[in-house]
Amino acid sequence: MKKKGFTLIELLAVIVILAVIALIATPLIMNVIEDARDGALKNSARYLLRTAEMEYAVEQMNNPNPTIDFNSLEYKGERMDAIAGSFDENGKASIAIYKGDKCVYQRFGDKDVILEKGLTKEECLAKVGGEVVIEPEPITLINDIEKHLCNETTTTECYKEEGNEYIYTGASGTVGNNYVWYAGHEWRIIKVDKTTGKYTLITSYPVTSIVWGSHNSGIDNCIVNQVCNTLEKSYVGDWLQNVFFTSLPSEVQNNLNNMTYTRKVYNGSSVVEEEINNVKIRLLTEAEYTTYGGANTYLDIKDWYWLADIYSASSVRYVYNYRYVDLYESLPTNAYGVRPVVEVSNLTYTEGVGTLTDPYIINTSNASNVKDIYVGEYISIPKTDGSSYLARVVKHDQNGTKVILNGLLSSTSQFGSNETFSTSSTIYTGALTNFKNSLDQNYFDTTNREFNMTQYAEGANYADATTMFTGNIALASVGEMFSGNDIDMTTEGIAKTFVDSTKIENPTIDTSYWMMNAYSASSIRHVNVYSYLNISNPSNAGGVRPTWYLSDMTISGGNGTPSDPYRLK
Repeated sequence: MKKKGFTLIELLAVIVILAVIALIATPLIMNVIEDARDGALKNSARYLLRTAEMEYAVEQMNNPNPTIDFNSLEYKGERMDAIAGSFDENGKASIAIYKGDKCVYQRFGDKDVILEKGLTKEECLAKVGGEVVIEPEPITLINDIEKHLCNETTTTECYKEEGNEYIYTGASGTVGNNYVWYAGHEWRIIKVDKTTGKYTLITSYPVTSIVWGSHNSGIDNCIVNQVCNTLEKSYVGDWLQNVFFTSLPSEVQNNLNNMTYTRKVYNGSSVVEEEINNVKIRLLTEAEYTTYGGANTYLDIKDWYWLADIYSASSVRYVYNYRYVDLYESLPTNAYGVRPVVEVSNLTYTEGVGTLTDPYIINTSNASNVKDIYVGEYISIPKTDGSSYLARVVKHDQNGTKVILNGLLSSTSQFGSNETFSTSSTIYTGALTNFKNSLDQNYFDTTNREFNMTQYAEGANYADATTMFTGNIALASVGEMFSGNDIDMTTEGIAKTFVDSTKIENPTIDTSYWMMNAYSASSIRHVNVYSYLNISNPSNAGGVRPTWYLSDMTISGGNGTPSDPYRLK
């Protein structure tokens, strides 16, 4: 018996019916989806409006005329193409948000949000008197450098041209247009290749202070035995790679060029010149320092910092700059400042004029949360009296974000009765506790963490971490970022101008500051005004530079530079 199936006509009829249903249902479904999107957009506007009004009320407790950045308001959902708003005298908000070709707004007097389609961004934001902020087009840095190679207020030559390169050679007063803000640091351009667009940069300050290398039985053992006879084998080279380089954001690491340069090394019997290839980070060489001007030029910051050259079987070259001496040699077991050198290509900037106080801004983290801030960027930390401290990000780790005060406290302090840092040390019970209490506790994380207080004896490795202090506030540790004279301490009438003093806490304090690492059973490490890691008896008075951790918080504004630090919600 045959089974009867559908005829062709029946199948065609079914297909036609389904097509008609789809034709009718699809617009209905699309309308439902579109209505849902419109509803979500309206809800976002309502939520942002109420959030703005609440933030305004909170801010008004400390500031009678608060400023709320509508673009930094925290909410879930799709990000908007543009947001604008304002407040009346009663703290009521108006708002306009723009997404695609849709505009949702609520003006003063409107009972609810209104959605309009087909408006331009400008027309949408104008509903509440808002203005569209047009991001400036990036400018190729070399184009501006060629116009402003020298400080425009001087006629003194500040550079020389060799082949395709511009090389800065003048004094700090004449080289006034080579400051760059890049990857959380302020740099100075050493030279630029105008055909390839390659820029050689050096940090404008010592980022840390550490020893070059160790010794065992003899003071020159690590050089003679070729243990620290090159930068790469030294503690400094290790620090450059494993602390500084790794602290840079990944996109910056990938943008650094491989460099080739020539330096002096000890080969086991004599000092010879050696060409080094394919390195992304290094130190300045003596030949470069001399070629680019030497003493009393912009490279002479009146601090002591390591160079890349081995000078003899027992010494490393460094910039000395003390009592009219320019360059000198040192045992590798001494601890001087470190100024990294990098090379990058095709830099563009969106603001700045290349000066100390207004450098070319190449990039910032554009962070929305503390954990996303670049190492080196600045944060404004609120105090109980309504003012704020300026702090700098040292590192991010499993404990949170470590920051350090960008300067010293207003009063000096003894370290304590012995070389061990603890909660009973004079510096802790007095200066650090008072500082902690001066912070707005909403922005201070009381969770205890570990801070490295390992003894840092002569020739010790900065990476050793065998003794830890547990607490929620401490001092800088040897080998950390910003544990040198990055804050431009001055003394003996020597003017040092590699930072903007208006952005330093208590810039006139002319004293060394304490580290939390002992040197011996009777002395403590401290950073002196020349960025030399010296030692002092714990009963002496020294500067206090607190360091502590922040938990992850939301950013309400700023761009992380010294002049516009990130602000916390």
